Amino acid sequence: MISATRVRKAESNHQEPGRLIDPDMDREGLYIAPAARHDSGRLHIHVVFTTIEGTIAALRSAADYAASLGADITLLVTEVVYYRYPLETPPVSPAFLQDRCIAVIEEARLDVSAINIEIYFCRRQMQCLQFRLKPRSIVVIGERKLYWPSRELKLERTLKLLGHDVLLVNAGFSMFKSHSRSIRHRLAELLAARTR
Repeated sequence: MISATRVRKAESNHQEPGRLIDPDMDREGLYIAPAARHDSGRLHIHVVFTTIEGTIAALRSAADYAASLGADITLLVTEVVYYRYPLETPPVSPAFLQDRCIAVIEEARLDVSAINIEIYFCRRQMQCLQFRLKPRSIVVIGERKLYWPSRELKLERTLKLLGHDVLLVNAGFSMFKSHSRSIRHRLAELLAARTR
């Protein structure tokens, strides 16, 4: 089982029953459910979910560093919800995103229970990451090498400008199709197990 799964939704700054609004957020509050925050006091390595193959490569690199540094790994999913959808009902369910994270962690051949999964629904990815990451955080981002600057490369540069220690990991092009098929198969298995 996952040691700490948190689903956060960015929304307007008002309190409703059963919702915890984070006062530190500038323009948007954060809804936290269902699990409480677990902080072991150890060093954290944050992996930002990008693409399937990029995230697998980033998780493997983060696991190597975590083993040598005695650190915890947190997989951050920042799901951008376009303005035409309410944040309370995003087009992608938190359960699907959690299943996808579990499938990716298993595909990376890592222990699912050793990795914290945090899912954020937000309007802007960078604002969400700025709020979540403490100063001088260690961040690992996976990308597929392209001939033009990728979204992940831009994210790396922006996070470095904000003072974070960022490692950009290249995923091999050959791993794309095999991992995608395997992830689809694992997602189907997780969905079937949930509906039983």
